[in-house]
Amino acid sequence: MFDESSSTYGHRRIKKALNKKGIKTSNNRVRRIMHENGLISVLKTRYKATTNSNHSYPVAPNLLTQDFSAETVNQKWVGDITYISPQEG
Repeated sequence: MFDESSSTYGHRRIKKALNKKGIKTSNNRVRRIMHENGLISVLKTRYKATTNSNHSYPVAPNLLTQDFSAETVNQKWVGDITYISPQEG
């Protein structure tokens, strides 16, 4: 049951599933058995969008138009400054 859930079922959900199948047990028993067998449930987090493209701020022009090949050294430089937080927050 734990493997069928891709390791997402914890002791509470496994207990509910066992009770639905007619196997009476308690949360503590399921938790203890999971602990003894090294079964740790994994939380799946939902994707959180962090970029809002609908804003009124100026957008830098795309000067390279996705052409990153250069004929000589130091002809084209690109960078990413998304880690710098703005003063407004």
